[in-house]
Amino acid sequence: RPNNPPFMIPSLGVRSAGDPVIAWAESDGVAESIYVQEWTAGQWHPIGAALSAVPGATDASFPSLALKTNGTPVVAWEESDGAVSSIYVRQWSNGSWQQLGPPLSAIAGTTDARNPVMELDSGGNPIVVWRENGGSTLDTYVWRWTGSTWEALGSALSAYPGDTSVQDGAIAIDPSGNPIVAWSESGPNGFVVHVRRWTGSSWEVLGGPLPNSQNSYHTEGLSLKLT
Repeated sequence: RPNNPPFMIPSLGVRSAGDPVIAWAESDGVAESIYVQEWTAGQWHPIGAALSAVPGATDASFPSLALKTNGTPVVAWEESDGAVSSIYVRQWSNGSWQQLGPPLSAIAGTTDARNPVMELDSGGNPIVVWRENGGSTLDTYVWRWTGSTWEALGSALSAYPGDTSVQDGAIAIDPSGNPIVAWSESGPNGFVVHVRRWTGSSWEVLGGPLPNSQNSYHTEGLSLKLT
């Protein structure tokens, strides 16, 4: 997939005791599924069966793993139903993977939702960032699980709405439980990074694009952490 990172990059979380949990995409020779394993008692152990919303038919890719405070894993990934790609989110609960609501897509059934990244808010609810074609360009979308349904946090994010396409996204959660989101988007000086903070009702711009010189750049592979 041009301009996308490799779809088999794993996603890693660490429990409070220091034990890692990892999710990755792997093919069985027919299609890719998402696998989740935990390190316990000096060995790797699978957490449930392989994850796929359409088993045996389509490729599940781009896993994003987050852990609740009690160590419970939540996984988001991208998968096509044969027509369009959507984002699926499942949580480990009572010995099995439970789907959180319907598949995520800002324009359901019409355009491909891709490249999810996910973190959990202060209440343990997942917030997912992905990119999707909102018409003529790819935009960034941010949705939060309320405990019973998915809600959009504001409208589509783009530094140049309707003009240029976004690429990689990253997310971190501030101490108030609000997300800070970064993404790469083309502009006058090439692909640069833009950062926004959710105030609870709108997206606040955090400074200018990065790097902030007049040179030409192509930024990608974003990672976002908070002090």
